[in-house]
Amino acid sequence: MTRCRCKSNNVAHWAAKLVGGLAPGVGLLLMPKCPLCLAAYLALLTGVTLSASAATTLYYGVAGALAALLCVTAVSCVWSIRRRPRCSDYNSPFEILPKPPQE
Repeated sequence: MTRCRCKSNNVAHWAAKLVGGLAPGVGLLLMPKCPLCLAAYLALLTGVTLSASAATTLYYGVAGALAALLCVTAVSCVWSIRRRPRCSDYNSPFEILPKPPQE
């Protein structure tokens, strides 16, 4: 008997996809609500100070990049589900026995 090779059981592969999908959303959730708070956090953590206009530009740039990454991740997820190969030799992707011949 042969196993269906349509599905990958590699745990590291699935863990990397999960982290890659969650990272932009978590980044958006953890971002401060105002650009000046972002500048204050940056100053506290790194010692780099920013003006209000630079902080605003950085804030909207980072938020836009994270939102775009979230959209790309969602589209990639939908495409991978739609393009997933089907196991035509098996009743279910979890079964190892072939389908009985149909008459």
